[in-house]
Amino acid sequence: MTADNVTGALASLSDDFPVLLGPVRVETRFTATELLVRIFPDEWCTDKFEPRPTRAEIGALDAYWTALWRSGGNPVGEQAAWQELVARVPGGRASWLLRTHRPANPGERPTGLPGGTTVLVVVSGWPLPADDRQPTITYWTAIWRAHGDRAKQRAADTALRSAVGQTRAQAIRARRPAGIDAAPTTAGDAVAVAFLVLPPPAAADVAEHSWTQAARARLLPDRFTVFGYVNGERVLTATGVTVPDTLAVSPDPGVGTDRQLKVNEQTGALRVPDELRWLTDFNRAVAVGMGLRIPLTPSIGRGLDRLIVLGLRERSGPEQSATQLAELINRQSRGPAGYVLLPQGTPTNNTEAAPAGQDARAEAEAGLRAAAGVTATDDWRTKTDGEWFADLLGIDPSVLEGMPNADGTDQRDARAANTALWPATWGAYLRGMMHPILSDQAVDETRDFFVRHVSGRGPIPAVKIGRQPYGILPTTAFSRMEFPEGAKHRRALHKLLGVAAQDWQTAADTVSHLGKNGDPHRLLLDILALHPTSAEFYQRYAQSVEDIFNRENLNSGGPRVLPALDQLNMPQPIRALLTRLGYADPPGPDPDVIRRLFVGDQYPLLGPLVDDRPPSETDTIRPYVPDRGNYLHWLVRHAARDLETIRLERGFIDDRPPAALLYLLARHAVLLGWEDCARRLAAATPGPVPSGRDQLFIHVRPNRPGQQPLPSESRFRQLYEPDRNITGTADKLVVDFIPDAIAAQRPATAQLVEQIRALEHLAGLSTARLERVLAEHLDCASYRLDAWRLGLVNERLAELRYGPDGVSGGSPARRGIHLGAYGWLEEVRPRSRPGEKQVELSGDLAELFTPPGSSPLMHDPANGGYIHAPSPGQATTAAVLRAGYIANASPANRETFAVNLSSERVRVALTLLDGLRQGQSLGALLGYRFERALHDRYADAELDSFITALRGAFPLRAGRIADTKPEPGVAVDLIEARNVIDGLELVLRATRVPGADVYPFGVQGLPKPSDAQRKAINDEVRRLLDTHDALTDLAVAESTHQTVAGNPERAASTLDAYAKEGVAPEPEVVRSPRSGTTLTHRLALQLTPGIRPGHSAPSFQGDGPRAKAEPAVDDWLPTVLPGQQDVTALVTWVDPGNGVARSSKVTQRDLNLRPIDLLWAVRPVSEAAMTDLDDRIIGVVATRDRPRPDAQLIIQHTRRVPGKVTFFELAPLIAALRSLLTTSRPVRPTDLIPAAGDAPIDRAADEALTLPRERLVAVRDSLAALRATVTGYLADLAPLFPAPPAPVHRTEVIGNIDTFLHRYADLIVTAGGFGMVRSGWGEATAWRRDSYAAVLAAVDEVADRMGRALADADALIAAYDALPSNTPVPERFRLLERIERLLTTKPTTPRPSTPERLRTTIATRRQTFDNRLQDLREVARTTQPALSGLMAQVAALLPLTHLDPAGLTLTPFEDKIVDYGRDLLDRARALQTEIVDRLTAAEAGLAEHDQAVTGPDRLRAALDTLKALLGEDVLAVPEFTPSTQLATDWKKARDDSGKLIKHLEDAGRDFPVDDWLHGIARVREKPRMWEQVVILSDALRGSGGLLGDVLGLEEPQLEPIQLPYRTNDHWLGMEFAPDTALDTDRLLFTAHYASKPLPTAGNACGLLLDEWTEAIPALKETTGIAVHFDGPDSEPPQALLLVAPPVRTGAWNPDDLLAALHETYELMKARAVEPAHLDDTAYAHLLPATLVSATQKPITISTDYATNNLRWKAP
Repeated sequence: MTADNVTGALASLSDDFPVLLGPVRVETRFTATELLVRIFPDEWCTDKFEPRPTRAEIGALDAYWTALWRSGGNPVGEQAAWQELVARVPGGRASWLLRTHRPANPGERPTGLPGGTTVLVVVSGWPLPADDRQPTITYWTAIWRAHGDRAKQRAADTALRSAVGQTRAQAIRARRPAGIDAAPTTAGDAVAVAFLVLPPPAAADVAEHSWTQAARARLLPDRFTVFGYVNGERVLTATGVTVPDTLAVSPDPGVGTDRQLKVNEQTGALRVPDELRWLTDFNRAVAVGMGLRIPLTPSIGRGLDRLIVLGLRERSGPEQSATQLAELINRQSRGPAGYVLLPQGTPTNNTEAAPAGQDARAEAEAGLRAAAGVTATDDWRTKTDGEWFADLLGIDPSVLEGMPNADGTDQRDARAANTALWPATWGAYLRGMMHPILSDQAVDETRDFFVRHVSGRGPIPAVKIGRQPYGILPTTAFSRMEFPEGAKHRRALHKLLGVAAQDWQTAADTVSHLGKNGDPHRLLLDILALHPTSAEFYQRYAQSVEDIFNRENLNSGGPRVLPALDQLNMPQPIRALLTRLGYADPPGPDPDVIRRLFVGDQYPLLGPLVDDRPPSETDTIRPYVPDRGNYLHWLVRHAARDLETIRLERGFIDDRPPAALLYLLARHAVLLGWEDCARRLAAATPGPVPSGRDQLFIHVRPNRPGQQPLPSESRFRQLYEPDRNITGTADKLVVDFIPDAIAAQRPATAQLVEQIRALEHLAGLSTARLERVLAEHLDCASYRLDAWRLGLVNERLAELRYGPDGVSGGSPARRGIHLGAYGWLEEVRPRSRPGEKQVELSGDLAELFTPPGSSPLMHDPANGGYIHAPSPGQATTAAVLRAGYIANASPANRETFAVNLSSERVRVALTLLDGLRQGQSLGALLGYRFERALHDRYADAELDSFITALRGAFPLRAGRIADTKPEPGVAVDLIEARNVIDGLELVLRATRVPGADVYPFGVQGLPKPSDAQRKAINDEVRRLLDTHDALTDLAVAESTHQTVAGNPERAASTLDAYAKEGVAPEPEVVRSPRSGTTLTHRLALQLTPGIRPGHSAPSFQGDGPRAKAEPAVDDWLPTVLPGQQDVTALVTWVDPGNGVARSSKVTQRDLNLRPIDLLWAVRPVSEAAMTDLDDRIIGVVATRDRPRPDAQLIIQHTRRVPGKVTFFELAPLIAALRSLLTTSRPVRPTDLIPAAGDAPIDRAADEALTLPRERLVAVRDSLAALRATVTGYLADLAPLFPAPPAPVHRTEVIGNIDTFLHRYADLIVTAGGFGMVRSGWGEATAWRRDSYAAVLAAVDEVADRMGRALADADALIAAYDALPSNTPVPERFRLLERIERLLTTKPTTPRPSTPERLRTTIATRRQTFDNRLQDLREVARTTQPALSGLMAQVAALLPLTHLDPAGLTLTPFEDKIVDYGRDLLDRARALQTEIVDRLTAAEAGLAEHDQAVTGPDRLRAALDTLKALLGEDVLAVPEFTPSTQLATDWKKARDDSGKLIKHLEDAGRDFPVDDWLHGIARVREKPRMWEQVVILSDALRGSGGLLGDVLGLEEPQLEPIQLPYRTNDHWLGMEFAPDTALDTDRLLFTAHYASKPLPTAGNACGLLLDEWTEAIPALKETTGIAVHFDGPDSEPPQALLLVAPPVRTGAWNPDDLLAALHETYELMKARAVEPAHLDDTAYAHLLPATLVSATQKPITISTDYATNNLRWKAP
């Protein structure tokens, strides 16, 4: 087809409607005879709508309605509900689904509730029975207000059952309200119960899957035409066949598997569904109009400069097309991808500041605002972005319903900024600097055009469809635009913009772009640095020629100024430019701007643009005035009534006016707005009209005496003078009249009023939005020519939609649009591939790659081939890395971007990484490798002498070189960094100037080597460089891998860690990911269920509470523990009375310890403190063997007892059992179901765990018995210690202390069984031993003293008897009296008459003394077994004061006994208190257990009861009843356990399960403990063990089963049986069973010792191949073009549409022009249009932009 088809098509399209062209992707290929063109639709026309919601979406909707009900009308809660919904369902689709899936009882939604009220929502599919509503409210209110108090919850349950009966109560409890389990968000009991009825949709209305139909391309053109251009001339026109109305662009999941897209794994052939073959088969693409075969002609044989694809949709009229477009947008909005309007400022690329795309939360909030649609309006101040979108596209505004950001105000913001700032920028510039070129009318028309149609952001918001953003760009064929004869302003403006466009096009050639000559990396950086708006602002000062003249004239140099300027050729280029732009030719008077010269430098404006805080998308400008208003509020408040406040800048906090550039411009604009208003008021009167120009000099001319004062040149003059013509009175200033004029709505005030309203709108915007509109406005005053040119298009579009004046006038916009598509490519050239050779294939390869009729297979020697990677992700990484290498490497430098990840280099790099993780620096690691290599590899070269010198040249710590020998025990590669060369510094020196890569590396002073030494050092440096390069290659590869995987943070942290020598994460790029089948392993101990508390084998003695609490474990433990009689402890002591060594054996039976008690009684041997077991042993010996109390009892833990096992020897086994049993959890029914896989897991079955009540009662009764015993003890002891002042019954206490001590110690032994461990027998016997020994010591001391006295007396008696007969009587009496004083403290009185009589008395006294002394000495050999008996024995010998002056008193010892008795009383009372507390808690737990309704509550109450009785470390294993099916499968699997491992036994494994256990025990803790239990048990009881061969001993065996149960199954725990197929996840449940056989019905119980999963690698893995494929890399433009007709003729001209495409492309390039590209042109003098008067004093309306810096820097 030819161009005639296009002409005919366009001729049928009315130019009353614009054409919307959507982008398409175009690919081309040259063959020997043809140019092949392929066209692919893009996201904008793709329809992925799913008409039915999925169950997940229904669930999300239900959750939303529930959360909405729960919010109770709170806006924050409503917002949270919406946020949660759109996190699961796209906003547009959520809004649509909510219209159909609504509650059946909307009137019952709770609203208006008091603050802090919690709403509980009872959700049901149908309304509740009326009789159940109030009980439901009452019950759940009570449950909520219970706040977890189980007693209150039980009371609520009881009340409910009483009110409605058991059946209805269960139904009410089953309808658990939403919110009942949530943590309270407020304090208090305020709660409301609401009902939500959500009828379930019919099954036919719910989709089983989220993808049920193929995505289709819609609204495509009728056909596509290809246009080719060479040197600006069209050389190609070709039209394809008709395109179907829709095209499939994805597989259809609804068709049969035989029609699905699939690869035949045997042949590699791809089966493509017929509807999709146009995507892969070019001939089919041609047949559906999406491909063209164009014969090559000489004109296109060498390629095309530009190729354009254009197509229009004729099959639908404009109105129908608009309807179809709206329908497509609706479907996209309601589809899984979503359709979103993008607000200004949305990032389009990921940056450190923000990720690409709008914040999800902000988008959700925008969707909620738009959920109810957008209200249409005509006023630009209230019109939303969504309305502009619908109006200008000519579609029904109903598409905006639910569309996020449809209520945006971006267009409104831009117009407000243009309106508010116009007076200070373009207004002042055109009226002043361009004087006298433009009239006031021209300026007003330009203002109207600018504020209505010129914008830095365009009139239609960008959109995002799925993840693809699109701009919608109004455009036209600018060169063909025509305006009516009466539109002189537009004609002139169009001409001016056209001329400027030519200059911009010239400047665009200097813009960095791909393909431009120069450094490609620099060009890329320049391109990436382009910014949509100005990011920096500068100021410069201009002086008038007259000012320069007058200044020079002061030195008589004035006449030289103008000639000098002419000589410098300064005004001529500006005059020439103005002439080209349309100024009179020959030129008229110079405009004022020519007579302004920019002098000095430009200065950056460093102060804030909008506010002195970082820009925020939510925060407005901070308060600047006391009433918390910002400076824009301040301007608005005073702009209509008080110019004086604005002029003097009064009213700011601390009298500090703002420094922001926006404030300076806005204030200046308000001042000029008032001045302009005064001029307009004057123009409406017969009086003179002041000029709108800034005068060159102000208040310079002097007033001459006698003459009328000269009028002020200040622009304030008109405002601050009375003007009767304006005000109507001679004494009222114009500045005071303007507020009245505003109030009266005088026409002259219209622009000022509009300016104030615009400021009012800006005052409420966030600082980030204000920054954008400020930058856009200033850009439109400088380099944004495109915005002005597009303003003409915007105006033409407004005329098409709203009528000739472009204003709606209250009527809706005209609907209708033409649809089409476009695409273009630049530089379409055939590519020659020299050296290609045909590849000859045979066999299967030939059949696969060169089937009959195909082109021959060619080999390109320049192709890089392929890289086979372990995974697709790694293949992608390899592709990216190789693309970088191919793009940057060259024959001259083949190492550029080269990455070598060979296994050897990776190992070296990983070694370095390990060192970095251990805290070593990279320099130290490299230095050590270098030093070690010099030392180890070149022993003959003697390089060690160079190491010290190199350390000095490359030290890690300058001046601190130490010996490298590490300390003993320290690895040589972990020596301190200061002891090695800084290898990193050596690498840098060897690779950078001024260094060198050969010795001495540019370093002075290094030793001179021999040739061999130099070669060795150089070789090692090259190895060091390769090592460093290996690490950098790994770092680059890992960061690239993380980037392409979508983890930019991980990529950045990886590079940061390498750069800063931090702890780098383990690199994933070198890992080989594996997939496979999951095997869930569970190791368990299955106990015997149903054992009653107190059940015991006849050979076991004891009645401990722990055995009652957990009889199953107690019943199993004897299978691994020795018998009670076989476990013993040897106690030794020396009898203090006779010195004979004695011993006693105490067995477990003597201690009454049940097997389970050993878990707590036998502690690790490492614990030095006396344990409860020691107490028990001491107590048995003390009561059974009754050694003398002062005997030191020693428990010989480590001494072997023949034929027995000591507790010490048993301790390791007990420790293993304790760790194994107390850290395992109970087996649950779901533990017999694989953790992964397709088998359903019914968690409700786990709630059926039970703990028999009789266990609780038995333990409770035991503790109650202990309480009774303690009570009896206290009844005997407490009366002996009456309350003061009553005296203590000392005699009874002292006489019965041993009994009380023994009874208390026995109480403590019993209490220890309940976990109430206290000091008992050990502490009691120690106290009694010390007290007993102290009494004996006191007696010994008296005896020793009396013995010495007796010896002295005997010596004196002997001396007396030896006296001569003639000894005088007095001398005899003196000696006898000395003797008597030694034997008694009471001498004979009166003294006998003769010495002989006194001697006889002394003999009697001596005998008495000696008898008493012997009695005392006999006490040391006492056999009294009680302290009280000793005290009585000693007391019988007292007093001694008549024999010994010091005597002996037992009072201190008696006091000590009384104190200890009181201590026993206190301890017993404390024990009683704890027992009572435990029993109280237990009774409460039992009551809760009895009243609990659900199984989990009963189990929790039972465990709490046992914890109250026995402590937190209680061991209790609940029972459960497996389902019939589970029990049957379990039994079958166990019966087949032997068959399960038969293949292993047949293969030579005698004990496969043991082998499996031993292997697992090496890597997992719990299996290791089980193995240890078995080994230690066998060491004690097995053959050759400490006890010899125990009859009937069986080692605990593990039995493996596999579930789900299969007949003839093979165990997967070890080697697989041949032909094993892993088609699903399996559970390997390996357990030891205490009971045999396993019952098929009834309860079960056990402990899950361990569980883990194992992934069995798949036989097949999905790997990836990165190929060097130079495929098409074109992308469709990211813009939809809304083309307006350049001239209205009634029908579209085909050339207009093509011209629009060409000129839009040129406009795109001109958009990249920035001020720097215009610096060398006359525009640099004319622009920006922001010239304002700047004076040092405020004598006129002026603003110095330097204020931005000065105020900002001010303290």
